[in-house]
Amino acid sequence: MTRNSYVSKKKVLFTTILFILFSVLVVKADAFSNSEENQKIAVNPNFIWSEDSIVGINPDNINITTDDEGDTPVIHYIVQEGDTLEKISKEFWVPEKKLKELNKLWDSVQVGQKLIVSDNEEGILYVVKKEWSLKLFSEFYRLNIEDLMTLNYISDDSEMLYPGQELFINVTEARAYDIGLLEKAQPVLPKDEVIKPKTTKKTTTTKKTTTTNTNTSNNNNNNWGAVTSEVTTYSSWRILKQWYYNPKISNGFAVGYCTWYAAIKSPNIFKYTSATKQDRPFGGNAVNWYANAKAAGFSVGQSPRAWAIVVYKQLRSSAWHVGIVLSVNSANGEMTIEDMNYKGRFIVTQRIDSINNPKIIGYIYQ
Repeated sequence: MTRNSYVSKKKVLFTTILFILFSVLVVKADAFSNSEENQKIAVNPNFIWSEDSIVGINPDNINITTDDEGDTPVIHYIVQEGDTLEKISKEFWVPEKKLKELNKLWDSVQVGQKLIVSDNEEGILYVVKKEWSLKLFSEFYRLNIEDLMTLNYISDDSEMLYPGQELFINVTEARAYDIGLLEKAQPVLPKDEVIKPKTTKKTTTTKKTTTTNTNTSNNNNNNWGAVTSEVTTYSSWRILKQWYYNPKISNGFAVGYCTWYAAIKSPNIFKYTSATKQDRPFGGNAVNWYANAKAAGFSVGQSPRAWAIVVYKQLRSSAWHVGIVLSVNSANGEMTIEDMNYKGRFIVTQRIDSINNPKIIGYIYQ
């Protein structure tokens, strides 16, 4: 065998080995790609971020005014490039048909157009009584499922509802009774009349002496024994600032209301399980929070502290109200409160309140 033929054989062998290795690599790569397509990879949800996780509307394009009576806030939004009625509806949790009614629209909006996006539609806060799907719930009570999904940040009509979960339902209270959402209180039957034995009253006559005091400056010392009472005044209406706030966060409380916002701002109690969801150790309307928090093992009390949840009795409605204490000034007996729906749904208000406000039930500490 010549030297040239020996070298040629080595080249053929080397080329053959390279070809085999290349073929093996191609087969392995193909198998790996198939496994990627068919296998779900577990990812910690706390590290998932998407455009939908944050507020999708630029706050600079939102302004809040009041109605003619200066009471009810009106939220306006200036339409931007790429906006549609559907997008605006989802961002502000207002049904498309409501947007059309408020702004006398047909099917589209124009860039630069100023829209009213306030959700002042009459409705009720409903606490779910049993576990069932949203679809079955809406069909049973003959409710508009699209409105329910829009108003409560629900993306799937098959989503399960759980006892204690809050929903905002756009029906009147009278309608809620008619369809069985609310139960009418049972009439109180009169007690059997009890015949009491007659008693004889002994009357005595006393001589009454009247002294007229013409000096009005000494009225407190006259014979009539006038009693004066000290009136304690407090101010719970001093608003520092307010703004629109609409993060895409689900925590089981009615979106845009005081409980929803208080839960968002209390991560030590309502812990985040992902960027857009929170755990809920207790539920119910604001009227239930103090008792439910105590029953769940959280510390409660009567002294205000920074970052405590303050519970009010009937401040805004019969469902009561909750807010967050930002700071306490014991020297002047005032504290700074931050809450939602004090002036309207999705509107956050920072305001000054008195520590001695008689409507305060207590505080939940975190």
